[in-house]
Order: sequence, then structure tokens, then C-alpha cells
Amino acid sequence: MRVVIKLLGVGFALFGVLLLSLFPFVLGEANRTSDNGARIASGMMVVLGFAFIYAGRHYLRLNPGTKRPVIPASSFVRFW
Repeated sequence: MRVVIKLLGVGFALFGVLLLSLFPFVLGEANRTSDNGARIASGMMVVLGFAFIYAGRHYLRLNPGTKRPVIPASSFVRFW
């Protein structure tokens, strides 16, 4: 089960990176054709890209085999 969750996290993170890497091309095409809908779609790609990276980070940190979660030392440690 842990391997599947880790692979799911990697998949989410890579899909987020893919969306962020396609963003400049979509935005360039939208600027070339003066299409406002494509500009909105490229902005949504950035938001979705970061959301998928964050979801992948969550799944990579998830450990279903532990009984009791370890309390982090501070909020800064929990963030990183």
C-alpha cells in the first residue's frame, strides 16, 4: 500500500510539473492569436500545476503504516 501511495504522489507531482512546463507555450499562443479564453486557460494551468504538485507532496509524505503521527518541532519544520 505504501508503494502505491508513493507512486501516486510521484505521478501527481510530475503531472503538475508537466502543466507548469506547458504554460509558456499556451500563453505564447494565446498572446499571438489575441485569444482571451486561452489566456484564462493558461492561468488555470498554473493554478492546477501547483495544486497537483502540492497533492503529490502530500501523498509522498503520507505513511499509512504508522500508528501514531510524529509531532513536528515547529510550524516551520512542518511546512518544509
